Amino acid sequence: MCARLAGGGETPERVIQLLKDEVARTSQAATARATGLTLRGVQNYLKGIGEPTTATLEKLAHYFGTSVTWLRGNTDDCGPVSDERIDTLSDVMLERMKEMLELYEVVPEKFRNLYHLLVHREMRAIQGTYRIFGMRNRDKPKVKEMAEYIDKISRTIVM
Repeated sequence: MCARLAGGGETPERVIQLLKDEVARTSQAATARATGLTLRGVQNYLKGIGEPTTATLEKLAHYFGTSVTWLRGNTDDCGPVSDERIDTLSDVMLERMKEMLELYEVVPEKFRNLYHLLVHREMRAIQGTYRIFGMRNRDKPKVKEMAEYIDKISRTIVM
């Protein structure tokens, strides 16, 4: 399913969702800089306005570590994820999981239930991302380390 522009162009749902997730994690301006799009382009695609060119889809596919075919919705196979993208995602998620464990040690007992809820929500997102690229890349050291931290958080912070 795609959002339609009055003029007929369509923004693929997968593009909209990936951009929404990235903007939620950073900002529209940061997403534009990181993906090589203009701020206006990011804003339009978030609203489903306009059909990205093949060149734009190639930029997005490279940034998100997927394929143009997958972005367009023509396949459920997201394609190979670049080693660079795996390393970047792994670094970000590993850093966040380490922070969660460190914070758990200093959260006062009366706030532990709230902290468990927050960790649970964030871990669902991390585990979802891991399922997308981690299962295919289990042999990579950073992916192995992520799996270990996911397990450690599951055991340390009851979810």
